[in-house]
Amino acid sequence: MAGPRLRHLVLSHARLLASLGPSAVSRVATSARSRLILGFKPGALAGIVLAAAATVAGLVLVIQSTDLPEYVDQLAVENGTDFHLRIEVSDGDDESWLAVGTVEAETTKAFPRVIDQGEVWLFRFAGQGRMGGELRVDRSQLVRDDWRLVVPESVADELRAQEALPSP
Repeated sequence: MAGPRLRHLVLSHARLLASLGPSAVSRVATSARSRLILGFKPGALAGIVLAAAATVAGLVLVIQSTDLPEYVDQLAVENGTDFHLRIEVSDGDDESWLAVGTVEAETTKAFPRVIDQGEVWLFRFAGQGRMGGELRVDRSQLVRDDWRLVVPESVADELRAQEALPSP
């Protein structure tokens, strides 16, 4: 009994859609497809899209209000010693250190986008597993030197005093 009723219902809907034209058929098919595929009505999808847009807008506001660190474009380190050196930097508080990188013996290496430490830059040098010392430099001096730091010979002297052998 359900067979003839179902066939009549399908045929009457098909005639109605045919009378409305192709764009109506496409809208109905798309709507039915989205409910079938996504598992919810298109109105619910609009709510989800709106919630996602509000979330993104909120994240943008949070990111804009967050104090992000300033950077210097580049810091070049000239290492005239015969030791490969690991270089770290601090803002002078001597509590937290930021790794700048490693400079091989008797070379100069440029490090892009180094976090600006402010008015005082405290550099720490290490090589061959030993501490080579620290160097305090005012930001104004780094600016005058075009952001170029020359490793002092005292770093090599300190490493030699600790019986470190030159880097191969």
